[in-house]
Amino acid sequence: MTADLSQSSARWRVGKAVASLAQLPGSILLAVQGWRERSRLRRELETLSRHGELDRTLSDSGIARSDVSRLMRAHPNTPQQLAQMMQRLGIDRAALPHSTAVAEMLRAIEWQCGECADWRQCRAWLASPDAAESHRAFCPNAEAFEQLRSAATPAKGASS
Repeated sequence: MTADLSQSSARWRVGKAVASLAQLPGSILLAVQGWRERSRLRRELETLSRHGELDRTLSDSGIARSDVSRLMRAHPNTPQQLAQMMQRLGIDRAALPHSTAVAEMLRAIEWQCGECADWRQCRAWLASPDAAESHRAFCPNAEAFEQLRSAATPAKGASS
Protein backbone atom coordinates (compact mmCIF):
# COMPACT_ATOMS: atom_id res chain seq x y z
CA MET A 1 0.00 0.00 0.00
CA THR A 2 2.86 2.40 0.83
CA ALA A 3 4.38 1.65 -2.58
CA ASP A 4 1.06 2.51 -4.26
CA LEU A 5 0.87 5.83 -2.40
CA SER A 6 4.49 6.60 -3.24
CA GLN A 7 3.92 5.77 -6.91
CA SER A 8 0.73 7.84 -6.95
CA SER A 9 2.56 10.75 -5.35
CA ALA A 10 5.37 10.48 -7.89
CA ARG A 11 2.85 10.47 -10.77
CA TRP A 12 1.15 13.53 -9.31
CA ARG A 13 4.50 15.37 -9.06
CA VAL A 14 5.42 14.42 -12.62
CA GLY A 15 2.01 15.57 -13.84
CA LYS A 16 2.42 18.86 -12.01
CA ALA A 17 5.90 19.34 -13.51
CA VAL A 18 4.61 18.62 -17.02
CA ALA A 19 1.76 21.10 -16.53
CA SER A 20 4.26 23.73 -15.39
CA LEU A 21 6.46 23.10 -18.41
CA ALA A 22 3.45 23.39 -20.71
CA GLN A 23 2.83 26.90 -19.32
CA LEU A 24 6.46 27.95 -19.77
CA PRO A 25 6.19 29.23 -23.38
CA GLY A 26 3.28 31.48 -22.41
CA SER A 27 5.14 32.75 -19.36
CA ILE A 28 8.23 33.47 -21.44
CA LEU A 29 6.11 35.28 -24.02
CA LEU A 30 4.52 37.43 -21.30
CA ALA A 31 7.94 38.24 -19.84
CA VAL A 32 9.29 39.25 -23.25
CA GLN A 33 6.21 41.37 -23.97
CA GLY A 34 6.59 43.05 -20.59
CA TRP A 35 10.24 43.77 -21.22
CA ARG A 36 9.44 45.23 -24.67
CA GLU A 37 6.65 47.40 -23.30
CA ARG A 38 8.82 48.73 -20.48
CA SER A 39 11.67 49.39 -22.91
CA ARG A 40 9.30 51.27 -25.24
CA LEU A 41 7.97 53.35 -22.34
CA ARG A 42 11.50 54.06 -21.08
CA ARG A 43 12.53 55.27 -24.58
CA GLU A 44 9.43 57.49 -24.82
CA LEU A 45 10.13 59.02 -21.42
CA GLU A 46 13.78 59.62 -22.34
CA THR A 47 12.74 61.30 -25.61
CA LEU A 48 10.27 63.53 -23.76
CA SER A 49 12.97 64.42 -21.24
CA ARG A 50 15.49 65.31 -23.96
CA HIS A 51 12.93 67.63 -25.56
CA GLY A 52 12.02 69.22 -22.21
CA GLU A 53 8.46 67.86 -22.39
CA LEU A 54 8.53 65.19 -19.71
CA ASP A 55 7.24 67.24 -16.78
CA ARG A 56 4.42 68.79 -18.84
CA THR A 57 3.39 65.41 -20.27
CA LEU A 58 3.43 63.77 -16.86
CA SER A 59 1.43 66.64 -15.40
CA ASP A 60 -1.12 66.43 -18.22
CA SER A 61 -1.45 62.71 -17.47
CA GLY A 62 -1.85 63.27 -13.74
CA ILE A 63 1.40 61.44 -12.97
CA ALA A 64 4.05 62.83 -10.65
CA ARG A 65 7.69 62.39 -11.63
CA SER A 66 8.12 60.36 -8.45
CA ASP A 67 5.48 57.90 -9.76
CA VAL A 68 7.43 57.01 -12.91
CA SER A 69 9.32 54.14 -11.24
CA ARG A 70 6.00 52.85 -9.87
CA LEU A 71 4.56 53.03 -13.38
CA MET A 72 7.53 51.11 -14.78
CA ARG A 73 6.94 48.25 -12.30
CA ALA A 74 3.30 47.85 -13.32
CA HIS A 75 2.33 44.85 -15.38
CA PRO A 76 2.45 45.96 -19.03
CA ASN A 77 -1.02 44.64 -19.91
CA THR A 78 -2.69 46.49 -17.06
CA PRO A 79 -4.74 48.88 -19.25
CA GLN A 80 -6.11 46.09 -21.44
CA GLN A 81 -6.83 43.80 -18.52
CA LEU A 82 -8.55 46.60 -16.58
CA ALA A 83 -10.69 47.45 -19.61
CA GLN A 84 -11.68 43.78 -19.96
CA MET A 85 -12.50 43.57 -16.25
CA MET A 86 -14.72 46.65 -16.41
CA GLN A 87 -16.46 45.35 -19.52
CA ARG A 88 -17.05 41.95 -17.94
CA LEU A 89 -18.51 43.64 -14.87
CA GLY A 90 -20.79 45.76 -17.03
CA ILE A 91 -19.07 49.07 -16.30
CA ASP A 92 -19.05 51.45 -19.26
CA ARG A 93 -16.29 53.94 -18.53
CA ALA A 94 -17.71 56.43 -21.02
CA ALA A 95 -21.09 56.35 -19.26
CA LEU A 96 -19.64 57.14 -15.83
CA PRO A 97 -20.40 60.57 -14.40
CA HIS A 98 -17.72 63.15 -15.15
CA SER A 99 -16.88 64.15 -11.60
CA THR A 100 -13.73 64.62 -9.59
CA ALA A 101 -14.73 61.77 -7.26
CA VAL A 102 -15.18 59.30 -10.13
CA ALA A 103 -11.94 60.45 -11.80
CA GLU A 104 -10.04 59.96 -8.53
CA MET A 105 -11.62 56.54 -8.04
CA LEU A 106 -10.63 55.49 -11.57
CA ARG A 107 -7.07 56.68 -11.01
CA ALA A 108 -6.86 54.72 -7.74
CA ILE A 109 -8.23 51.62 -9.50
CA GLU A 110 -5.64 51.99 -12.28
CA TRP A 111 -2.76 52.23 -9.81
CA GLN A 112 -4.08 49.33 -7.72
CA CYS A 113 -4.50 47.20 -10.84
CA GLY A 114 -0.98 48.03 -12.04
CA GLU A 115 0.50 46.97 -8.71
CA CYS A 116 -1.65 43.87 -8.26
CA ALA A 117 0.21 40.62 -7.71
CA ASP A 118 -2.85 38.59 -8.76
CA TRP A 119 -2.83 39.69 -12.41
CA ARG A 120 -2.36 36.09 -13.58
CA GLN A 121 -5.43 34.96 -11.64
CA CYS A 122 -7.32 37.94 -13.03
CA ARG A 123 -6.30 37.05 -16.58
CA ALA A 124 -7.41 33.45 -16.04
CA TRP A 125 -10.74 34.65 -14.62
CA LEU A 126 -11.28 36.94 -17.59
CA ALA A 127 -10.72 33.99 -19.93
CA SER A 128 -13.03 31.69 -17.97
CA PRO A 129 -16.81 31.36 -17.87
CA ASP A 130 -16.78 31.79 -14.06
CA ALA A 131 -19.58 33.76 -12.47
CA ALA A 132 -19.11 37.51 -12.74
CA GLU A 133 -18.95 38.04 -8.98
CA SER A 134 -16.23 35.43 -8.35
CA HIS A 135 -13.59 38.14 -8.96
CA ARG A 136 -14.26 39.30 -5.39
CA ALA A 137 -12.12 36.40 -4.13
CA PHE A 138 -8.92 37.88 -5.57
CA CYS A 139 -9.50 41.43 -6.85
CA PRO A 140 -8.41 44.26 -4.56
CA ASN A 141 -10.58 46.62 -6.62
CA ALA A 142 -13.81 44.64 -6.17
CA GLU A 143 -15.39 47.19 -3.82
CA ALA A 144 -14.34 50.10 -6.03
CA PHE A 145 -15.87 48.38 -9.07
CA GLU A 146 -19.12 48.05 -7.14
CA GLN A 147 -19.02 51.77 -6.35
CA LEU A 148 -18.48 52.53 -10.03
CA ARG A 149 -21.47 50.37 -10.94
CA SER A 150 -23.55 52.37 -8.48
CA ALA A 151 -22.21 55.66 -9.86
CA ALA A 152 -23.14 54.60 -13.40
CA THR A 153 -26.67 53.57 -12.43
CA PRO A 154 -29.09 56.48 -12.63
CA ALA A 155 -31.09 57.07 -9.48
CA LYS A 156 -34.57 55.58 -9.52
CA GLY A 157 -37.12 58.07 -10.62
CA ALA A 158 -34.53 60.29 -12.32
CA SER A 159 -35.64 61.55 -15.70
CA SER A 160 -33.51 61.12 -18.80
